[in-house]
Amino acid sequence: MQIEKLMKKTPHIVFICCSVFLLIHIGFTLIYNFDSNTENTIIKRAVRRYMLPVFSQNNKVFAPDPPLYKQQLLVRYYNVRKGWTGWIDPGKNLLDITYGNRFSIAAVQHKVHDYVLGQVYDTYYSVDTTISDSIKNNYFIHDARCIMAQHYFSDMAMKENSHPYFHKLQYKICLIYPEKFSNKTAAEIKSTTTELLFPEMNFIPRNVQGY
Repeated sequence: MQIEKLMKKTPHIVFICCSVFLLIHIGFTLIYNFDSNTENTIIKRAVRRYMLPVFSQNNKVFAPDPPLYKQQLLVRYYNVRKGWTGWIDPGKNLLDITYGNRFSIAAVQHKVHDYVLGQVYDTYYSVDTTISDSIKNNYFIHDARCIMAQHYFSDMAMKENSHPYFHKLQYKICLIYPEKFSNKTAAEIKSTTTELLFPEMNFIPRNVQGY
């Protein structure tokens, strides 16, 4: 009798579970696409981590023209004794891992990296170009999107078992423009690079995950 009752209730339980999941998905989708506030709240971090791996496409599938340049987000770290490290390209490392294994967690991590890149890119071009560098840098240091990148890169370094204690970090965006209308092979195509440099920020010596 109990089994029969359970069998009768099963369709209702499945329906309720599917409905709850659908409502959560719709809610997360609306927040992700229409909420422009970038404060590092728990809800927004949960939304980003749910949407980015599978459901984020940034409308690239509808782009009528190929991109005119390639974007890279690089970072370097500063230690009082050893000075600055070289510039590190986490995006390339994550792509290399993804190409080797399409089911690797690196695919999700690369989407997060692209999201951070897009946020700081928008921040850079939201600032008035006529203001002084000191005012501009002060704006970047206190902007929520740049603070998100600070947390992101600090957390990335903290996950490395062999890293020294860092005191500062700095990141930049590289825009790489290949030759237009070139009939050369990929290896022969020349390119020019524009760098968008952000100010130095304090390294956060704890696992923050504020992005």
